[in-house]
Amino acid sequence: MRLLLCLSLSASVLLASESLLSSLKQEQLRLEREQNELNSDILKYQWLNPIEGAWNWTKTEDSLSSDRETGTFSVSLNQPIFKSGGIYFAMRYADANRAFLRLSTQLETQTLIKQAMGLVLRHQKTVLQKERTRFQIDNARIDIVRKTEQFESGFADSSDLDQALLAKNTLQHTLLELERTEMEIAKEFESISDASLKELTLPVFEMVDEATYLASSLHVKQQAGAYERSKWLQRANVSTFLPTISLNAAYYNAKQYDDRSERDEYQTYGIRISMPLYDINRARSLELKRVETLQENVKLQDVKRSETKLFERVYDEVRFLNQKRAISLESFALYGQLLGSATELAEAGEKTIHDVQTLENSRETMRLDAQIYALDAQLSLLDLYAKMQGEI
Repeated sequence: MRLLLCLSLSASVLLASESLLSSLKQEQLRLEREQNELNSDILKYQWLNPIEGAWNWTKTEDSLSSDRETGTFSVSLNQPIFKSGGIYFAMRYADANRAFLRLSTQLETQTLIKQAMGLVLRHQKTVLQKERTRFQIDNARIDIVRKTEQFESGFADSSDLDQALLAKNTLQHTLLELERTEMEIAKEFESISDASLKELTLPVFEMVDEATYLASSLHVKQQAGAYERSKWLQRANVSTFLPTISLNAAYYNAKQYDDRSERDEYQTYGIRISMPLYDINRARSLELKRVETLQENVKLQDVKRSETKLFERVYDEVRFLNQKRAISLESFALYGQLLGSATELAEAGEKTIHDVQTLENSRETMRLDAQIYALDAQLSLLDLYAKMQGEI
């Protein structure tokens, strides 16, 4: 699919990053990453059994003989050193799980950044919409003046004047709604960021090709990681029904405090080979893990399909918005020509100042429309970039 470039916004570029989020959000994400790493380390070395130590003291009181005190100390280890590949598979599963958790946290981070960036773009759009509405209100007021003159001259009835007044009132209500929307956006932004909303500028996103998007999609990578994790878990599960070789070692020291004060000290070590001879759920357990792995693979294909459809939707939206922007720019240029002619005619007394002002206001609305369409395209592209690894 060919590249579709989104027309640039006239703003300086600020590299978006996690710093866009509030300090509390950043700390939450940092602790989540640290927690994931610690859990992954524990999981990777879970196959190593602890070395156990014990100390015991007992006192025996016997009416027929002297009292006897006994102190014992022991250290023991029972460690599997071979599990028919199970140890290797368990470590690979832990590594796959670590990669999966990292991708999950990165996706969560970029989702929060997307939320903040979306609010910035919506704020910029609202500011432009307010400016555009003010120009429309100016034109509505000029229209009221014209309709009043026509009404007083008998060239228009009261319904025409009434319609002009209603149009102006509607636009003024629209302006009030936009001002309320701007305040709501500001409050929502303050809940997730410490930055100044009005001073922020964002990078300009461009349309990427489909292959690049799918190769960078965090959702695809995350599900691929889940599939990889499931495969290693399936292999580790198979090994639980195969032979295991364990190393056994122990040290024992006992001392008896009585008339003889005897000491007993020895160590043992050996090898143990074991495997389950019969497990009624063996076949079911193996089949369950196989089905779970197949399920993760089906989910991966479904995620790829969903991400492809998302790309196609954004591609069509951006192309449509760029076309609308091009029309607005053409209208802007046309209004420029008409404004030049109207200005000359006004100077010659053939047009009024109201005619010139109306054309000038309409021309400005076309300019603002073009900028609004560009912002809409950026909002659509943000849906893609927020899911691409390392792009925001």
